[in-house]
Parts: sequence; C-alpha cells; structure tokens
Amino acid sequence: MKFIVVEDDSLTALFLSETLEELGHEVLGSFDNAKECFEFVQTRDVDIALMDIEIKGDVDGIHCAYKLNTKYNIRSIFVTSYQNTSTIDDAMDTEPLGYIIKPVSVPDIVAAISLAKQALKTSLSSNLYKAKEDTNQNIVVGDYKYSKKHKVLTYKGELVKLGSKESELLELLFINFGLTVENDVIKQTIWDDVEITDDTLRQLIFRLRKKIPNVQLISFPRDGYCIKLF
Repeated sequence: MKFIVVEDDSLTALFLSETLEELGHEVLGSFDNAKECFEFVQTRDVDIALMDIEIKGDVDGIHCAYKLNTKYNIRSIFVTSYQNTSTIDDAMDTEPLGYIIKPVSVPDIVAAISLAKQALKTSLSSNLYKAKEDTNQNIVVGDYKYSKKHKVLTYKGELVKLGSKESELLELLFINFGLTVENDVIKQTIWDDVEITDDTLRQLIFRLRKKIPNVQLISFPRDGYCIKLF
C-alpha cells in the first residue's frame, strides 16, 4: 500500500518509513506539518497516512487527519503518545483505521496495518451502495450512471469526460463494485496481450481518480483495486 508519514519527531518518522518499506509498502513522503502534507496529497495517490497527533504548525494531527479523510479520501492510523480518553475520542471522530501508542515497535505497525486493511475491505462489503445494471444496460453506483452501450459516464445527470482506457477501467470496476479486481485482470481487459508496466497502470488509476472524486478507489499492493462511495 502507499503511505505518507506525518510525524514531527525525525527519528520516529525515519523508523516508521523504514519499517513500512521493509514490510513491502511504499512511503511516498514524510512531513512534520499539515501544510506540506496537504500540498503533497493534491497531486499524489495515497492510501493511508501514519499520523502523529502533535505535529508542527497551526493544524494538529487530528484536524489534519480529518481533512485528509473528508477532502482527499485518505484514512489515517494515529501514532501518538496520547492515551487520555478525551484525545482518543477526538481522534475517533476522524474515522481512523487504527491507533498505535508510542514507543512504536515493528509488531505494533504490522498489527495496525493488518487491521487497517481488514477495515477497508469490511467497509467495502458493508457499503449500502451496490452497483447494478438497469434495463438500459447502465451501471448505476449512487449518483453515477455509466452507459455500457455508449461508453458514457454521468454524475447527477452531468457528463464526465473519460478517455477510452479510463472508460474501460471504470466499467470493469463498477461491474465488480465492492470487490478487488486483480491487476492482471485489469491489464488483460484493457491492454489485451500488450505487456505494460505497473507504473502505466498506476498512472491510469491516478487519472481516473481525478475524474470520479466521489468514489473511493482503493489499491491493494500485489492484489488489485476496488471502489466504494464516500
């Protein structure tokens, strides 16, 4: 999975980053304040943030996590020394994927990530919105309607412009709404027998995410992608 680390202690940030990479995950960036974090995620594809509650700047970790979740659709795992009830209650309002108490250990990180992945999959399966096909061969997901016949997507009746490969990928993901579509299946469906790199697929995912901001497109490394609504 793709992580960012938001932590003002440089040693802790380094430990978290190195541990995540050793576990096979990708660390896209590390920040000690919310401002730089927000600027970064505007143009990058991030799955989860490891978030300290007390960070530099005017915005604390709780408010940073809240904005990441509500505006950028990025969930957080809190990494903090705070253990008082009021602070934890405030943190829970941001819908975190987990909570790690400092000092952090490798087993703590492994357990938190495992629970986070399960929480993401559970939220997908319990989502009340399911993709369905109507009598006109449209795939309907919430306020989105995709015409299989005309290869056209609308959101609340307004046209969403898609490229040909974006359209094929969207149809595949909508049909399998709530399920993980394997990387190999996506490549075979969209590119047939043409060999492509993982980076090419990631670029396509990134472009599609920008065009369907009210749909959460989640990546599972070495597995594939799945979608749900906010």
